[in-house]
This record gives sequence, C-alpha cells and structure tokens, in this order.
Amino acid sequence: MSKTLQYTLEGLELGQSQHHRNLSVFPIFHQNGDGPAYLSLKEAIAKGFLEVVEVSESGSVPQLKAINKGEQPILLADGEELEGAKQNRIVNTSLLLAAHSENLIPVSCTESGRWSYSSRRFSDSGVMMASRARYRKASRVYESLKANRGYDAMQGEVWQDIEEVHLKSGSSSSRTRAMKDAFLQREKDMKEFLEAFPLQPGQNGMLLFLNSELIGMDYVSRPEAYAGLHEKLIKSHAIEALAEEEIPDGDNTPLEVRATNFLSSLQKMAVEQRQPPVGLGADYRFEDMDAAGAALAYEGAIVHLAAFNKSALGDTRTGRSRLARHEERLSRQWAERRRSFEEALRRSATPSMENVPGQ
Repeated sequence: MSKTLQYTLEGLELGQSQHHRNLSVFPIFHQNGDGPAYLSLKEAIAKGFLEVVEVSESGSVPQLKAINKGEQPILLADGEELEGAKQNRIVNTSLLLAAHSENLIPVSCTESGRWSYSSRRFSDSGVMMASRARYRKASRVYESLKANRGYDAMQGEVWQDIEEVHLKSGSSSSRTRAMKDAFLQREKDMKEFLEAFPLQPGQNGMLLFLNSELIGMDYVSRPEAYAGLHEKLIKSHAIEALAEEEIPDGDNTPLEVRATNFLSSLQKMAVEQRQPPVGLGADYRFEDMDAAGAALAYEGAIVHLAAFNKSALGDTRTGRSRLARHEERLSRQWAERRRSFEEALRRSATPSMENVPGQ
C-alpha cells in the first residue's frame, strides 16, 4: 500500500455515533492535515467556475466535457450526479480537474427515458447514486480498469441498478426513469435523515451501518469540500435504509468495535493498483476478500477515499436478494426501457447503443 494512503488511514478518527431508524453513522475526522486546496463540485458550480456540457451537439452517452475556469482544482466525487443537457449523468470515478483546464470525463446515464436537451449546461442535481448501487458500480469500474477498458461502469448494469432503486422507493410515476425522481419521491423522509445526521465542525467523512451491517465509508481531505458532499452521502444511504426492514444482522459486536476494525483492516490490504487518472493525481484501487475501495491522491495527500464492505454490495441478505421476487417484473421493465432508449437514439440521429460502454 502506498505511503500516502497508509498515512491517511492511520490518521482517521471516529466521532460519536449517531442513529436514526435503521441507519447508524460515525463521523470521520483526520488529524494529519488537509492537503492541497480544491473546490467541491457544489462549490465550483455555485461560484461559476465549473461548466459541464455535452461533448458535441449530438452528445455522447459515456462522456461529458468539463471546463474548470477557476484558479483551483475541482473535485468531482464518484457517483455524484449532474442534471440537465440531453440526460442526467453520474461521474464514474472521483477525479480532480486542474485549474483552467478542459477534460472529457467518464460518466453513465441516470435517466434512461430522455435524450433531448432540457438545458445547455449541467447543474448539480444535489444527489449521489444510492450507496449499494454506487459500490456495485465501483466494483465494475475496477474490473474494467484491470481489463484495460477504462472507467467503464457498464451502462446496462447502471440502468438496472437505478431501476432497482425506483422499485425499492416506490417511484412508479417517473416519466423518464430519472434517478433523482426516486429521491424526490421520498423527500420528506430524506429530511428526517438529514436532520438526524447534521454536519459536524471539521468533519471529513462518514462510516455507515445499515441494519447493523457495515456498508462503507467516505473520506475527503478538506472539511470545506466534504461539506459539499455531506447531504448527498446521507441521502445515498437513506434511500437504501428507507427500503429495508429494520432487522439487525445478528452480530452483537458493538458498532464502535466493528467500525474501528474495518478501518484497521484497510491498512493491511496488500493488493493495490495504480491507474492512469482523469485529470490530476493518481487513482488507486485496492481490495481483499472482505473489502474494496478507491483513493484519489494528489500532492502527497489522499483527496477522496471510498471503501466498502463487499458482503454489503447487494447480492446478500439485504440487497438484490430482497428484489428476487421482483426479478421477472424488473426484467420486463428493463427490456422495455432499452427498446425505448434505442428508439429515441435512432430518431435523434445520436450515437447508437453500440457506442455505449457495457453493452
């Protein structure tokens, strides 16, 4: 493991646990400095420093053009959603855009029923991909990187993950099957979670348990940048919590002990791969039998670190197995969405589905 990542992990500290319904949160703090200066996506768009647009008038599903007009780098965190243009997208990996730069960034569609302009530029949608789906996507991206296919999240799988979120949240009225609609459907409930887990002074991240099962953690080096992600992260876990019964996982070990053990286990990981980044820094991927994660390093600091418990990806008791009874229905809905999207692409003379990664 790189010295930079090891140093960051050693400096993480857990705050006092917070609980609401079936979700438990440990705020994360860091005592070893905050590294280089940069802005969050939320800050950069609000200040007019970041412009994100389609790559051309006709557009390309798996890529967007991101222009940093400011004096500081801008962090786009894995799973953050951009809203507008021809269809909403999520960022496939965390990346740091250099000051005064223009980059093509890897993204995935989160709105399968639209391919027409709603605006010329993208805005911050205010949401992040649901946590289990986000971690599954990260696993697919890692496999793609190992196969030298770039930051491909497999678009078909992304749509299926989003359809699962719709089914769980009961958002049957979404006309374009936009991921954000699932969050809006439970907006009142989301407010309760946001009030239960307020941002703490100096907070750098969080570690989450759902139904007493450790899900994962996120860390951002600068508290000011993390503040722009806090509500998105809470909502990404809350949308999962709202869809699951409040059933503990049967492990009586105190959550504090399990959280500390998880952070310690990350330090012992031997398997690590460094990938070519999009933008600044170095992209690290790591995993063992129980956990996996990714870290974006720049100027001797870890800018963003995300790690997750592999058993919580959604293929076990609390995830996709809960959706097994919906399997036939989901398959029919997915097939219909795919046909509709392909037809929309043909009508608008846009890139064919053959150009979409993961098909």
